[in-house]
Amino acid sequence: MRLNSRALLTRPDSPASRGELSGVMYTVLVCSIIGCGGDATDPDEDLRPPAAPTGLQATALSSSRIRVSWTDNSTDEEGFKIYREAGNPPVSGRIVGQMGENVTTHDDVNLSPEVIYTYRVFAFNSAGTSDTTPGVATTTLRQAELVLSADSGIFTAREGLTAPQVDTISIANGGDDPLTGLRATVSNYWPVSPSGWLVAGLDTGVAPSSLVLRAYSTELTSGIRYRADVEIAADGVFNSPLTITASINVLPAVDSRLSLQYSPYAIAISTQGTVFVAAGGGRFFQIDPPYTYPGPITIIGIRPTTVASNPSGTTA
Repeated sequence: MRLNSRALLTRPDSPASRGELSGVMYTVLVCSIIGCGGDATDPDEDLRPPAAPTGLQATALSSSRIRVSWTDNSTDEEGFKIYREAGNPPVSGRIVGQMGENVTTHDDVNLSPEVIYTYRVFAFNSAGTSDTTPGVATTTLRQAELVLSADSGIFTAREGLTAPQVDTISIANGGDDPLTGLRATVSNYWPVSPSGWLVAGLDTGVAPSSLVLRAYSTELTSGIRYRADVEIAADGVFNSPLTITASINVLPAVDSRLSLQYSPYAIAISTQGTVFVAAGGGRFFQIDPPYTYPGPITIIGIRPTTVASNPSGTTA
């Protein structure tokens, strides 16, 4: 606020006070702490506070950031101030931002997730401040969260197999923030040697994704339960990393030999369509790889017999 007035001013040592001068008019400019505006040469000029902004909006961009925007309705503002309260009902109000003239957005950062924040905005210049906008509230988003469909991977495999046993664990995002930078690391093998029997891979680096575990028993020994840890991590996730344990139970290898004995049955065997009958009378025979007859051998039936025959003409 500025007050301009004209008054008759005398001082104790002035000519007027000594009776030497009277009727002299002086101009006095009275200012508030905000400022004077104008000057003493134009006492009728009236600088006023700016018009209030309207159309306030608050949009949650993440678990820690809210964007505040408004409409500028004045041409003489020096800037805008953003007032924020937290909670429901709102408490702890304070100015959290000051923007320059003609600026109509502000990003409020370093907020807490899932909290209600209420905003008001007003314009200002040297004459004072505008009315504030009505309060507008919004809630910050949930933080990204790793969610796994299982907390372990359990395998059973025979000793010496070259093909892996495969298990898939789904990875989801339990929050609103993007879940990116997914990675998986295998560590803490037990026994320490051999290591590398477990391989962990991810479909993608963002959620949703799948963790694919492949367990190889090629160098493992039967009768031992092997274990390893798999750490799943992501960027900007409050519960990262998560660790699951994978284990494999190794069974003895299957004997590759095919042993048949008559007691009192004969066993019919097919090799690429040729059928022959194992010799009876308690005779024992083996078929070892490489097979005498090419191709896979499949048991197709068991039947009583007293006669040993071999349609292929080869002695078993």
